[in-house]
Amino acid sequence: MNKTHYIFSYGTLTNEEIQQALFKRKLKEIPDQLPGFRIADRKMYGQYLVVERTGDLKDSIPGSALAVKEEELPIADAYEGESYKRILVKLKSGINAWVYVETGAQ
Repeated sequence: MNKTHYIFSYGTLTNEEIQQALFKRKLKEIPDQLPGFRIADRKMYGQYLVVERTGDLKDSIPGSALAVKEEELPIADAYEGESYKRILVKLKSGINAWVYVETGAQ
């Protein structure tokens, strides 16, 4: 199945070298925003950004919706690791996308 999914990225997955290493291609990127979330003050392992849901639509994270094939989602999951989980969100544009949040977050 070749269903297209979108992953909202605000960090390393927007890096073309990382995309090439993981997916063997440059991903289609659509600039977008994630409303109702913000970048947390803390970082995972002291270096990786963490997003947190605020529910306040004034809070918004700029980034990109990255188009991936359904069979590529496990590649992204493995890259993000067990400290992150994937949740479905609606972006400002109306696109439904996956975003990685800290495991245990809502």
